Amino acid sequence: MKPVLAGITLGTAVAVFLVSTGAVALLRKQVAIQVDGERRTIRTYRSTVGEVLEEAQISISPRDAVTPPVETRVRDGMEITVRHAIPVVILADGRRVDGQTTAATVREVLAEQHIPVGPKDRVYPSLDAEPWAGARIRVVRVEEKVLTVRLPIPYRTVERPDPELVIGATRIAQRGEPGYKEKLLLLTYVDGKLVAQKILGERVVKDPIDRLVLYGRRFPIASRGAFLGREYVEMLATAYYPGPRNFGGGVDAVTAIGLRAGRGIVAVDPRVIPLRSKLYVEGYGYAIAGDTGGRIKGLRIDLGFDTYREAIRFGRRRVRVYILERPR
Repeated sequence: MKPVLAGITLGTAVAVFLVSTGAVALLRKQVAIQVDGERRTIRTYRSTVGEVLEEAQISISPRDAVTPPVETRVRDGMEITVRHAIPVVILADGRRVDGQTTAATVREVLAEQHIPVGPKDRVYPSLDAEPWAGARIRVVRVEEKVLTVRLPIPYRTVERPDPELVIGATRIAQRGEPGYKEKLLLLTYVDGKLVAQKILGERVVKDPIDRLVLYGRRFPIASRGAFLGREYVEMLATAYYPGPRNFGGGVDAVTAIGLRAGRGIVAVDPRVIPLRSKLYVEGYGYAIAGDTGGRIKGLRIDLGFDTYREAIRFGRRRVRVYILERPR
Protein backbone atom coordinates (compact mmCIF):
# COMPACT_ATOMS: atom_id res chain seq x y z
CA MET A 1 0.00 0.00 0.00
CA LYS A 2 1.28 3.47 -0.98
CA PRO A 3 1.70 5.89 1.89
CA VAL A 4 -1.06 8.51 2.16
CA LEU A 5 -0.40 12.13 3.05
CA ALA A 6 -3.60 13.97 4.11
CA GLY A 7 -5.66 11.78 1.75
CA ILE A 8 -3.19 12.15 -1.21
CA THR A 9 -0.91 9.31 -2.41
CA LEU A 10 2.84 9.85 -2.38
CA GLY A 11 3.07 9.55 -6.19
CA THR A 12 0.41 12.19 -6.66
CA ALA A 13 2.15 14.42 -4.15
CA VAL A 14 5.42 14.09 -6.04
CA ALA A 15 3.71 14.89 -9.33
CA VAL A 16 2.06 17.93 -7.80
CA PHE A 17 5.37 18.99 -6.43
CA LEU A 18 7.13 18.64 -9.78
CA VAL A 19 4.44 20.54 -11.61
CA SER A 20 4.31 23.27 -9.02
CA THR A 21 8.08 23.74 -9.11
CA GLY A 22 8.52 23.52 -12.90
CA ALA A 23 10.70 20.41 -12.68
CA VAL A 24 8.54 18.59 -15.28
CA ALA A 25 9.84 20.93 -17.98
CA LEU A 26 13.35 19.96 -17.03
CA LEU A 27 12.63 16.25 -17.75
CA ARG A 28 11.34 16.89 -21.30
CA LYS A 29 14.06 16.85 -24.02
CA GLN A 30 14.16 18.31 -27.54
CA VAL A 31 15.56 15.83 -30.09
CA ALA A 32 16.23 16.19 -33.83
CA ILE A 33 15.60 13.07 -35.93
CA GLN A 34 16.87 12.73 -39.49
CA VAL A 35 15.45 9.76 -41.44
CA ASP A 36 16.89 9.07 -44.91
CA GLY A 37 17.75 12.74 -45.30
CA GLU A 38 14.45 14.16 -43.95
CA ARG A 39 14.75 16.03 -40.67
CA ARG A 40 12.22 16.81 -37.93
CA THR A 41 12.31 17.87 -34.28
CA ILE A 42 10.29 16.39 -31.40
CA ARG A 43 9.97 16.85 -27.63
CA THR A 44 10.06 13.70 -25.58
CA TYR A 45 10.22 12.26 -22.06
CA ARG A 46 11.72 8.98 -23.35
CA SER A 47 15.02 7.72 -21.94
CA THR A 48 16.76 5.96 -24.86
CA VAL A 49 17.18 6.48 -28.61
CA GLY A 50 15.20 3.31 -29.30
CA GLU A 51 12.29 4.56 -27.19
CA VAL A 52 12.32 7.94 -28.95
CA LEU A 53 12.14 6.26 -32.39
CA GLU A 54 9.32 4.03 -31.20
CA GLU A 55 7.45 7.09 -29.90
CA ALA A 56 7.98 8.82 -33.24
CA GLN A 57 6.66 5.68 -34.99
CA ILE A 58 9.87 5.18 -36.93
CA SER A 59 10.39 1.48 -37.57
CA ILE A 60 13.88 0.08 -37.91
CA SER A 61 15.35 -3.29 -38.87
CA PRO A 62 18.63 -4.95 -37.89
CA ARG A 63 20.13 -3.85 -41.25
CA ASP A 64 19.31 -0.19 -40.72
CA ALA A 65 21.92 2.26 -39.45
CA VAL A 66 21.02 4.27 -36.34
CA THR A 67 23.34 6.90 -34.91
CA PRO A 68 23.82 7.00 -32.00
CA PRO A 69 22.91 3.34 -31.18
CA VAL A 70 19.39 2.57 -29.95
CA GLU A 71 20.53 1.86 -26.39
CA THR A 72 22.08 5.33 -25.99
CA ARG A 73 20.45 7.53 -23.33
CA VAL A 74 18.74 10.60 -24.70
CA ARG A 75 19.88 14.07 -23.82
CA ASP A 76 18.46 17.44 -24.66
CA GLY A 77 19.52 18.70 -28.11
CA MET A 78 20.55 15.24 -29.35
CA GLU A 79 20.73 14.51 -33.11
CA ILE A 80 19.48 11.04 -34.13
CA THR A 81 20.15 9.81 -37.66
CA VAL A 82 18.39 6.84 -39.24
CA ARG A 83 19.39 5.43 -42.58
CA HIS A 84 17.22 2.58 -43.81
CA ALA A 85 18.95 -0.23 -45.70
CA ILE A 86 18.28 -0.25 -49.46
CA PRO A 87 18.72 -3.08 -51.98
CA VAL A 88 21.62 -2.81 -54.43
CA VAL A 89 23.15 -5.09 -57.07
CA ILE A 90 26.91 -5.32 -57.58
CA LEU A 91 28.40 -6.70 -60.79
CA ALA A 92 32.11 -7.41 -60.51
CA ASP A 93 34.64 -10.09 -61.51
CA GLY A 94 32.05 -12.03 -63.50
CA ARG A 95 29.63 -12.46 -60.61
CA ARG A 96 26.55 -10.75 -59.21
CA VAL A 97 26.08 -9.78 -55.57
CA ASP A 98 22.63 -8.79 -54.26
CA GLY A 99 22.87 -6.91 -51.00
CA GLN A 100 21.31 -4.48 -48.55
CA THR A 101 23.26 -1.40 -47.56
CA THR A 102 23.09 1.75 -45.52
CA ALA A 103 26.33 3.11 -46.95
CA ALA A 104 26.43 6.74 -47.97
CA THR A 105 28.64 6.22 -51.06
CA VAL A 106 29.33 3.56 -53.67
CA ARG A 107 32.86 3.32 -52.28
CA GLU A 108 31.46 2.28 -48.89
CA VAL A 109 29.08 -0.24 -50.51
CA LEU A 110 32.00 -2.00 -52.21
CA ALA A 111 34.01 -1.93 -48.98
CA GLU A 112 31.11 -3.60 -47.13
CA GLN A 113 31.16 -6.46 -49.65
CA HIS A 114 34.98 -6.68 -49.55
CA ILE A 115 35.26 -5.88 -53.26
CA PRO A 116 38.57 -4.10 -53.89
CA VAL A 117 38.92 -1.38 -56.50
CA GLY A 118 42.27 -0.94 -58.26
CA PRO A 119 43.68 2.43 -59.33
CA LYS A 120 42.85 1.77 -63.00
CA ASP A 121 39.44 0.15 -62.44
CA ARG A 122 36.28 1.94 -63.59
CA VAL A 123 33.20 2.05 -61.36
CA TYR A 124 29.68 3.00 -62.48
CA PRO A 125 28.19 5.01 -60.86
CA SER A 126 31.27 6.78 -59.51
CA LEU A 127 32.79 5.86 -56.16
CA ASP A 128 31.60 9.10 -54.55
CA ALA A 129 28.01 8.77 -55.82
CA GLU A 130 25.20 8.12 -53.36
CA PRO A 131 23.52 4.73 -53.94
CA TRP A 132 19.76 4.51 -54.43
CA ALA A 133 17.29 1.68 -53.97
CA GLY A 134 17.79 -0.86 -56.77
CA ALA A 135 21.06 0.69 -57.93
CA ARG A 136 23.26 -1.52 -60.14
CA ILE A 137 26.90 -0.94 -59.31
CA ARG A 138 29.33 -2.20 -61.94
CA VAL A 139 33.07 -2.62 -61.43
CA VAL A 140 35.09 -2.87 -64.64
CA ARG A 141 38.56 -4.28 -64.08
CA VAL A 142 41.28 -2.45 -65.99
CA GLU A 143 44.76 -3.91 -65.89
CA GLU A 144 47.90 -2.73 -67.65
CA LYS A 145 50.90 -4.94 -68.27
CA VAL A 146 54.27 -4.08 -69.73
CA LEU A 147 55.55 -6.84 -72.00
CA THR A 148 58.94 -7.21 -73.67
CA VAL A 149 58.73 -8.94 -77.05
CA ARG A 150 61.76 -10.19 -78.95
CA LEU A 151 61.44 -9.87 -82.72
CA PRO A 152 63.87 -11.21 -85.34
CA ILE A 153 65.58 -8.90 -87.82
CA PRO A 154 66.14 -10.81 -91.07
CA TYR A 155 69.50 -10.58 -92.75
CA ARG A 156 69.98 -9.23 -96.28
CA THR A 157 71.55 -11.10 -99.15
CA VAL A 158 74.20 -8.96 -100.81
CA GLU A 159 75.62 -9.97 -104.17
CA ARG A 160 79.02 -8.81 -105.37
CA PRO A 161 80.94 -9.59 -108.54
CA ASP A 162 84.12 -11.61 -108.25
CA PRO A 163 86.51 -11.32 -111.22
CA GLU A 164 88.17 -14.58 -110.21
CA LEU A 165 84.99 -16.62 -110.58
CA VAL A 166 83.81 -17.86 -113.97
CA ILE A 167 80.57 -16.28 -115.16
CA GLY A 168 77.62 -18.28 -113.83
CA ALA A 169 79.48 -19.53 -110.77
CA THR A 170 78.66 -18.29 -107.26
CA ARG A 171 80.32 -18.57 -103.90
CA ILE A 172 78.99 -17.77 -100.42
CA ALA A 173 81.66 -15.60 -98.86
CA GLN A 174 79.75 -14.91 -95.64
CA ARG A 175 76.79 -16.67 -94.11
CA GLY A 176 73.93 -14.48 -93.02
CA GLU A 177 72.83 -14.32 -89.41
CA PRO A 178 69.55 -12.76 -88.27
CA GLY A 179 69.61 -10.14 -85.57
CA TYR A 180 66.85 -9.32 -83.14
CA LYS A 181 65.26 -6.37 -81.44
CA GLU A 182 63.23 -5.94 -78.28
CA LYS A 183 59.95 -4.08 -78.33
CA LEU A 184 58.37 -2.75 -75.13
CA LEU A 185 54.57 -2.98 -75.22
CA LEU A 186 51.92 -1.62 -72.89
CA LEU A 187 48.95 -4.01 -72.93
CA THR A 188 45.57 -2.92 -71.60
CA TYR A 189 43.05 -5.53 -70.46
CA VAL A 190 39.40 -4.80 -69.62
CA ASP A 191 37.74 -7.55 -67.59
CA GLY A 192 40.48 -9.92 -68.70
CA LYS A 193 40.24 -9.14 -72.43
CA LEU A 194 43.02 -7.41 -74.37
CA VAL A 195 41.58 -4.18 -75.79
CA ALA A 196 44.64 -2.09 -76.65
CA GLN A 197 48.37 -2.19 -77.00
CA LYS A 198 50.85 0.65 -77.27
CA ILE A 199 54.50 0.60 -78.22
CA LEU A 200 56.51 2.25 -75.46
CA GLY A 201 59.83 1.84 -77.27
CA GLU A 202 62.14 -0.57 -79.01
CA ARG A 203 65.85 -1.20 -79.31
CA VAL A 204 68.09 -3.31 -81.49
CA VAL A 205 69.87 -5.87 -79.34
CA LYS A 206 71.80 -7.59 -82.12
CA ASP A 207 72.38 -6.33 -85.66
CA PRO A 208 71.91 -8.84 -88.47
CA ILE A 209 74.92 -10.00 -90.49
CA ASP A 210 74.49 -9.82 -94.27
CA ARG A 211 74.76 -12.94 -96.38
CA LEU A 212 77.45 -12.20 -98.96
CA VAL A 213 77.24 -14.02 -102.28
CA LEU A 214 80.00 -13.61 -104.86
CA TYR A 215 79.13 -14.21 -108.49
CA GLY A 216 81.51 -14.78 -111.35
CA ARG A 217 82.46 -12.07 -113.82
CA ARG A 218 85.22 -13.90 -115.68
CA PHE A 219 84.30 -15.30 -119.08
CA PRO A 220 86.11 -18.39 -120.30
CA ILE A 221 88.15 -18.00 -123.50
CA ALA A 222 87.54 -20.23 -126.53
CA SER A 223 90.63 -22.37 -127.18
CA ARG A 224 89.69 -23.57 -130.66
CA GLY A 225 87.23 -23.15 -133.49
CA ALA A 226 86.18 -20.15 -135.52
CA PHE A 227 86.01 -17.96 -132.43
CA LEU A 228 89.38 -18.85 -130.97
CA GLY A 229 90.39 -16.41 -128.26
CA ARG A 230 86.88 -14.99 -127.84
CA GLU A 231 85.01 -14.89 -124.56
CA TYR A 232 81.99 -17.12 -124.34
CA VAL A 233 79.29 -18.22 -121.91
CA GLU A 234 76.86 -21.15 -121.73
CA MET A 235 73.27 -19.88 -121.49
CA LEU A 236 69.67 -21.07 -121.53
CA ALA A 237 68.00 -19.67 -124.65
CA THR A 238 64.30 -19.02 -125.29
CA ALA A 239 62.64 -17.39 -128.30
CA TYR A 240 60.32 -14.45 -128.93
CA TYR A 241 58.77 -12.61 -131.81
CA PRO A 242 57.35 -9.03 -131.88
CA GLY A 243 53.65 -9.82 -131.94
CA PRO A 244 50.54 -10.31 -129.79
CA ARG A 245 50.89 -14.12 -129.58
CA ASN A 246 54.32 -13.99 -127.99
CA PHE A 247 54.83 -16.19 -124.94
CA GLY A 248 53.87 -14.37 -121.76
CA GLY A 249 52.25 -11.43 -123.63
CA GLY A 250 52.86 -9.14 -126.56
CA VAL A 251 56.27 -7.63 -127.30
CA ASP A 252 56.81 -4.03 -128.40
CA ALA A 253 58.26 -3.46 -131.86
CA VAL A 254 60.99 -1.23 -130.42
CA THR A 255 63.57 -2.56 -127.94
CA ALA A 256 65.01 -0.99 -124.77
CA ILE A 257 67.81 0.70 -126.75
CA GLY A 258 65.61 1.81 -129.64
CA LEU A 259 66.23 -1.03 -132.15
CA ARG A 260 63.54 -2.78 -134.17
CA ALA A 261 62.66 -6.07 -132.45
CA GLY A 262 63.05 -9.25 -134.47
CA ARG A 263 65.67 -11.63 -135.72
CA GLY A 264 69.20 -10.69 -134.74
CA ILE A 265 68.08 -8.70 -131.66
CA VAL A 266 68.37 -10.61 -128.40
CA ALA A 267 67.39 -9.79 -124.82
CA VAL A 268 69.97 -10.27 -122.07
CA ASP A 269 70.66 -9.47 -118.45
CA PRO A 270 72.89 -6.35 -118.66
CA ARG A 271 74.75 -7.49 -115.54
CA VAL A 272 76.02 -10.47 -117.55
CA ILE A 273 76.27 -9.17 -121.11
CA PRO A 274 76.34 -5.40 -121.62
CA LEU A 275 73.71 -3.94 -123.94
CA ARG A 276 74.92 -3.20 -127.49
CA SER A 277 77.43 -6.07 -127.30
CA LYS A 278 77.94 -7.94 -130.59
CA LEU A 279 77.40 -11.70 -130.20
CA TYR A 280 77.37 -15.00 -131.98
CA VAL A 281 74.84 -17.58 -130.73
CA GLU A 282 75.36 -21.19 -131.76
CA GLY A 283 72.32 -22.50 -133.61
CA TYR A 284 71.03 -18.95 -134.16
CA GLY A 285 73.72 -16.73 -135.68
CA TYR A 286 75.02 -13.22 -135.22
CA ALA A 287 73.13 -10.91 -132.89
CA ILE A 288 73.15 -7.67 -130.92
CA ALA A 289 72.31 -7.48 -127.23
CA GLY A 290 69.57 -4.92 -127.72
CA ASP A 291 66.82 -5.61 -125.21
CA THR A 292 66.03 -6.70 -121.65
CA GLY A 293 63.19 -8.67 -120.11
CA GLY A 294 61.58 -9.20 -116.73
CA ARG A 295 62.30 -12.94 -116.86
CA ILE A 296 65.73 -12.66 -118.48
CA LYS A 297 68.00 -12.80 -115.46
CA GLY A 298 71.43 -14.30 -115.03
CA LEU A 299 72.50 -16.84 -117.65
CA ARG A 300 69.36 -16.44 -119.75
CA ILE A 301 69.04 -15.09 -123.30
CA ASP A 302 65.89 -14.47 -125.37
CA LEU A 303 66.43 -14.75 -129.13
CA GLY A 304 64.36 -12.64 -131.51
CA PHE A 305 62.56 -14.11 -134.54
CA ASP A 306 60.38 -12.48 -137.17
CA THR A 307 57.49 -14.93 -137.00
CA TYR A 308 55.59 -16.94 -134.44
CA ARG A 309 56.35 -20.19 -136.34
CA GLU A 310 60.12 -19.60 -136.17
CA ALA A 311 59.98 -18.83 -132.46
CA ILE A 312 57.95 -22.00 -131.79
CA ARG A 313 60.33 -24.11 -133.84
CA PHE A 314 63.36 -22.92 -131.86
CA GLY A 315 61.68 -23.55 -128.50
CA ARG A 316 64.00 -23.69 -125.50
CA ARG A 317 67.56 -25.02 -125.47
CA ARG A 318 71.06 -24.49 -124.10
CA VAL A 319 73.45 -22.54 -126.31
CA ARG A 320 76.97 -21.17 -126.30
CA VAL A 321 77.14 -17.42 -126.76
CA TYR A 322 80.40 -15.81 -127.97
CA ILE A 323 81.16 -12.19 -127.07
CA LEU A 324 82.54 -10.72 -130.30
CA GLU A 325 82.69 -7.09 -129.26
CA ARG A 326 81.77 -5.12 -126.15
CA PRO A 327 80.41 -1.54 -126.36
CA ARG A 328 82.94 1.18 -125.80
